[in-house]
Parts: sequence; structure tokens; C-alpha cells
Amino acid sequence: MLEGYSALAYAAALTKRIELGTLVTGATYRHPGLLAKTVTTLDVVSGGRAWLGIGTAWNEGEHRGLGVPYPPVSERFERLVETLRLVATYADACNLFDAGPEAMTGRLDIFRRHCDDVGRNPREIEVTALSRLTLGPAGGTSVSGEPFTTVDEAATGGSRRWDWTTSSSRWATTPTTRHTSMWQRWSVNWDR
Repeated sequence: MLEGYSALAYAAALTKRIELGTLVTGATYRHPGLLAKTVTTLDVVSGGRAWLGIGTAWNEGEHRGLGVPYPPVSERFERLVETLRLVATYADACNLFDAGPEAMTGRLDIFRRHCDDVGRNPREIEVTALSRLTLGPAGGTSVSGEPFTTVDEAATGGSRRWDWTTSSSRWATTPTTRHTSMWQRWSVNWDR
């Protein structure tokens, strides 16, 4: 996998109109000052097309592989709460990782409270979540534990109980194991 900001700098040199940013950059991978310098440099060299997506990070194996310390859950949760506070204050968009209905409801409640604290309507901020569903010959289960038996059922959300609408999907099939993985991006529907 390529390093995100190096690849974006290359894309900036080859293009004139596309926006440049990662869906999310784990806050644990870079010192905040270095990350700010990286993104502002990309913004300057691209003529103002860069944006920053930042989150608390979740991939322990990637941290170990890069030799980056992986903070305990309590510290990452504190960073998540602080990140949501900053989103409520400054951001135009927020992406959450799908951790199941209860966790998502909790995260959205925290986010709404932070918006209330700063006097901002949460509808002003595009809130999305990313889900991964893996289907094999016998079906599969979502991150939140919902069972799926067909690709069509997974693509339409099955019995999804949240206030989300599907905005995009990407499928990848592994021929040797006959498993299909789908990364699905969900947008919050605040009116439900």
C-alpha cells in the first residue's frame, strides 16, 4: 500500500481539478505539527485542493508493522471524543468506522452533544461511516454482527436498523477463497 500523502502529492502534480485527501488519517501515526505541515504543503502545491480527514486510528497490525506505538483503548477513546469535539467546532465532514449499532448510536450522541455545546447544527456537517462486509459461499456477517446471505442483501443494507443511507459501495472478490468483501460508505439521515 502506498503512503497516502506522497501519492496525493504525485496526483496533485498530474491533475488540476480533483480534491486531494485521505478519508481518514490516524492521529497516532504522525506528530500533529508534522501532519499539519504535510497537509498544508499539499494544499499550497495543489492550489488549494487538499483537505484533511483525521481520526483516532484502529489498525494495530499496521501500527506494529510501521513501528508506531499503538495506544490502549482508553487513550484512543479519549482521542475519539476530542476528535468529535473538534469536528463539531471546525469540520465540514466526519467519517466514523462502523462498529455496530450500539457503538454508532453512542458516537452520534457524543457528536450531537458536542455540536450543541458549540451551538452548531449537526446537519451542517456531512457524517458518513465505512462498513466492511465479507461474504463467502455460505453468506457472511457485517462488522455489527448482522447476517447476510446474498450480495444483493448486503448491498441494500439487509436489516440495518440505523439512520443511514448508502452513498457508495466497492466490491472486491478473492478468487481463491471465493469470498467477496464490500466497503460501503453510509451517510447519516438526520431526519429519521
